[in-house]
Amino acid sequence: MKYVIGVDGGGTKTGAMLLTVDGEIIAYSEKGPSNHHNVGVEKARRTVEEACLEAVGNAGIDSKDVEIVVASMAGLDCSLDFKAVEEAMVGFPLGRIILVHDTLSALYATNAGGESAIIIAGTGSSTAGINSRGEYARAGGWGYLLADEGSGFYIAKRGVVAALMEYEGRGPSTLITRLLTEKFSAKTPDEVIWHVYTKGMSIVEFARLAPLVTEAARKGDEVAVGILRDAAKELANTLSGVIRKLRMEDDEFPIGLIGGVFKAGELVMDPLDNEIKKFAPRAHLTFPRFLPVVGACLIALEKTGVRLTDDIIRNIEDTVKKHGLK
Repeated sequence: MKYVIGVDGGGTKTGAMLLTVDGEIIAYSEKGPSNHHNVGVEKARRTVEEACLEAVGNAGIDSKDVEIVVASMAGLDCSLDFKAVEEAMVGFPLGRIILVHDTLSALYATNAGGESAIIIAGTGSSTAGINSRGEYARAGGWGYLLADEGSGFYIAKRGVVAALMEYEGRGPSTLITRLLTEKFSAKTPDEVIWHVYTKGMSIVEFARLAPLVTEAARKGDEVAVGILRDAAKELANTLSGVIRKLRMEDDEFPIGLIGGVFKAGELVMDPLDNEIKKFAPRAHLTFPRFLPVVGACLIALEKTGVRLTDDIIRNIEDTVKKHGLK
């Protein structure tokens, strides 16, 4: 029996899923982060290797029976990133390892490699798509200093700025101000600046302020509603570049939504849908069918020449549920 492994390597955790070429999931292992921007290339390689070897060990199979490993990893943003991580992966002990951008596995998780697009809006943001000809493109994902429009970081920053603007008398009144000061037990909004700079907040910690904006919006705060509407417009604008590049404007396809920003529900999704309809009227918003690690598995199967039939997909769905990974 031959096997493949799909890896989803991110900034928080790294999952490795082992499955047969028939689509039966045999084992799953999870380790720490493997984004090389955060942990370095050597640590990233060790983490991926440990996760894969643990999955193989849990399954009790011979490592020589693993044909291919597809590692979908965060941080592979340009050719230099790929080169650095590929060099670190030389001598990988399990079959042939192929690196792919994490948006590609998300696309496969959405529509099993069929025509689709995705919008990722968590701490950061990015978009990608695959057209009916199998062509792939992505946009965004440049990080908080250069982009990440519509992301959790973007929403949090807009919210904090709105509170400070009100405090200084140059912005409208907003419920965000009270929610923010309560969050930090601050007497005035400007004390939040101390927490951000002097005490020091990581990018992830700062982005976790975004739900305060959502809370205010759900209570009817016009400033907060406007911030979420603007975030939706930014996400749609980023996606528009992908859709036009792939010439998908007239096609019917799903757009998978990934990330905590979409927990805001219709406050983000309604304006997002309205904006997307302007350049892709037949597209529809949805959530991915599978976890990204399953998307990496689907790519691995294709790389071995397996056709992603309905039977294969059903087999994966059934065993995903059995492993409690849905």
